Amino acid sequence: KGTQARLLVERLKYNVIHLSQIIREKFKNDPDDPDVIESKKAYQEGRLTDGRVIATWLEVKIKKLGKAYIHQGFILDGAARTIDEAKGSIKLFNKILGKDKIKVFFINISPKETLKRNLKRIVCQKCLKPINPELIGKIDKCPYCGGKLGRREMDQKNIVENRLRIYKKETLPTIKYLRKQGLVVDINGEQSIDGVYNDIVKHIELG
Repeated sequence: KGTQARLLVERLKYNVIHLSQIIREKFKNDPDDPDVIESKKAYQEGRLTDGRVIATWLEVKIKKLGKAYIHQGFILDGAARTIDEAKGSIKLFNKILGKDKIKVFFINISPKETLKRNLKRIVCQKCLKPINPELIGKIDKCPYCGGKLGRREMDQKNIVENRLRIYKKETLPTIKYLRKQGLVVDINGEQSIDGVYNDIVKHIELG
């Protein structure tokens, strides 16, 4: 999903809001906030942050960015993962954009492929952008900012396996909820990067 968000930004000039970045900013800027303390503990253990808390943080972020940023076309990367988060996010976007402007792309891959990709994932330690898998081993610095490359602390086998269990328990029901709202577009995530991108763009162009 991070790779696809990057491609949409580069090729279609969309804006992007990374949920993980919002969380990390809160961790850095408000370390003594009770919600941050609990969320940080959950994040480190591979659990999901409370959906109502995430929806609140997202609303604050969007108000800071302004409506012009949103209306240019934007991607919310990494959401929604819980029903509470989905309800809060959809309510917010309905108010700003209208339901007919919202699409939820479900890039579906198997648990086995998920584990494989997470254990191989490399990101920039400075700007946090994911590195194209095709470039891993060929570069030693971030192609976007020149930052150092490395793995995320939470991309460990036991944490990823726990997140898959949580995904089945909490995120799959969220996807079901979003389907009932008529918002979900299914994308085969096990094809090539360009194949996934082209399928997403087709649905964007269909409106």
